[in-house]
Formats: sequence, structure tokens, C-alpha cells
Amino acid sequence: TLSHILDGSVAQVLADVPYIAVSDGAAYGLKVGLVWADSPTRVGNYKRLCPISELQSLLDDSGVTLFSLRVEKFKHDLLELSEGDNLINLANSLCDFGDTTVTVGALDLVLSLDVFVLHLTGATAKPAWGLIFRPTGFLSQTECDESPWHPMLRLCRQPEPGEWATMISRVGKDSVALSDGG
Repeated sequence: TLSHILDGSVAQVLADVPYIAVSDGAAYGLKVGLVWADSPTRVGNYKRLCPISELQSLLDDSGVTLFSLRVEKFKHDLLELSEGDNLINLANSLCDFGDTTVTVGALDLVLSLDVFVLHLTGATAKPAWGLIFRPTGFLSQTECDESPWHPMLRLCRQPEPGEWATMISRVGKDSVALSDGG
């Protein structure tokens, strides 16, 4: 028996642990939160809404897992995307701002319209890319890529009002580079 081989000495068995390391986020790769719509009751929301179909290309990178942070009416838009292992709908898990804050804290990056989640992410000093529609508002300035309010925030802008494809393509390429460690 093992105890006979070790001559009954438990001290020889004690190991320096951990001897198996698990990479943080190994199961998900780059963990990216996603908000593509504002509150359905906000005036002018139709200008701020990024059609969910524009985001399908973000699901094509196996090194990125998207976590939907959208609750309320637009959470059902996800049904339009070809859901796979790299799209996780958190709508039923986010009941209040506290839940959203904890979730954002566990992510590597948040992609969001200029809505509450983007500012929450900035306030927690987590990296975020703001999907900024045109015309822009006061908080997202006019042409700069940085935010004076949140230093971890990068502003990605539509080239023209209502034109999301170019911006989403650039965001997709940049997220692939980020997931590859670039």
C-alpha cells in the first residue's frame, strides 16, 4: 500500500498546491459584454438602435464570447442571431444595477451604445468601446476617440448617421486582434 511505501509519513505526501493552474477565462476566450439598444421608452431611440443583424459578424470569431447585457424589450433580438457557444444571453440574470456592475467586472471588454451600461463600465474603470451614433451627444463629444469622462473608454463612431456596418467591421477586426493577444 501507499502508506507502507511512504513508511506511514504523511508529511511526505503533502503537496505544494495549486499544481494545476486554470487560466482566467480559458473557457470563454475574450469575454465581451454587448449592448446594441437603448431603453425602448427613450425619445429618439430609433436613431440609437444598432440593428442586431449588424452584429452577426462579431460572433464569427471563436476567440470571442459575447455576453448580452441587454434587458427589457430588445433582449429578444438575439433570436435573430445564429446563437452558438460564443453568445450568452444574460437578460434573466440582470435584475438591477448591482447585477450589471458585477457582470461588467467579470468581463474583459464591453461594446455598448452610449447608454447607461457604457457609463457604468467607465465608472468601474473596465475597458469599453462605445458604439457612437451620429449626431453625437454632449458626453461623447464630436470627433475624438477618447472620452474625457472615462479614460478606459474608446469611442467608435458611425461614419454617417444610420451607417453601422463600417464601424462594426472595424470593431470586429480590433476584437479579433485583442483576442489574439494584440
